[in-house]
Amino acid sequence: MMVHSIENGFMNEGDSASSKKNRIQPQSSRVMNNGSGAWGGRRILSLFLGLFVIIISFGLFAGGGVVLWSQGVLAADDGYIYTGSIRFSTDSYAVVQNDIHPTVENGWWPSIPIKDMVSVRIKATSNNGKPVFVGIATKQSALAYFDGVNVDGLVWDNWVPHLSVMLPQTLTYQSLPGGSPSTPPTSQLFWVTQASGTGIQTMDWMPSTGEYWLVVMNADGSKVLNADVQIGARLSLFSWTAWGMVIVGILTTLGGIAIIYFGAIRRN
Repeated sequence: MMVHSIENGFMNEGDSASSKKNRIQPQSSRVMNNGSGAWGGRRILSLFLGLFVIIISFGLFAGGGVVLWSQGVLAADDGYIYTGSIRFSTDSYAVVQNDIHPTVENGWWPSIPIKDMVSVRIKATSNNGKPVFVGIATKQSALAYFDGVNVDGLVWDNWVPHLSVMLPQTLTYQSLPGGSPSTPPTSQLFWVTQASGTGIQTMDWMPSTGEYWLVVMNADGSKVLNADVQIGARLSLFSWTAWGMVIVGILTTLGGIAIIYFGAIRRN
């Protein structure tokens, strides 16, 4: 009887141990399904979300890099992007480009002044031995100074500024009859900015809101102008935008890596 009792006891203990083991196994399976070794829905979602964010960052990198690269390729040593050399050759007293409006038109958004966003540099070189003059004047001052003066206005419909790698284009003028200016341009004080003399004359202008005229003429105010002109622009807004895209791209990349690491790779 004692032997049977002991055997029954071992059997009962074995059955009890087996039952405990069977009860533990499903719990272990549940741990594996939710642990670091399994790829649940949240981990897969974190992986795809992180990859999507990183792909967006590549687009930002590419856009900013293209802008910075293009500025480095197209810009001269002074940081300006110039047109090719433009020949101003007329029998009048001046060549003018009127109605210059330094604003950025943005459709439904109000016009944005471009002061401190764009800087303009104009280089002029005389070809007839006379000192050349180049200046910027407000519309009101220019109208008063050139009232009754024979000048040639540039017609923009037939002339587009071109890069130095392109072939020169023929300028078209609209001639206004009249006489000579009352005084040389160098004696006037209304110019917003100006440069005059022999050799290459360089004039810098920081545009602001308003209406302006660009004027090229002989410094002594005499008739028959022959000069080569280059117009350059340095767009600070593009540089800011490009560097902003690069910085946002870096931050976005770090964010995507963080999403993948904490959401998919590292699981507590």
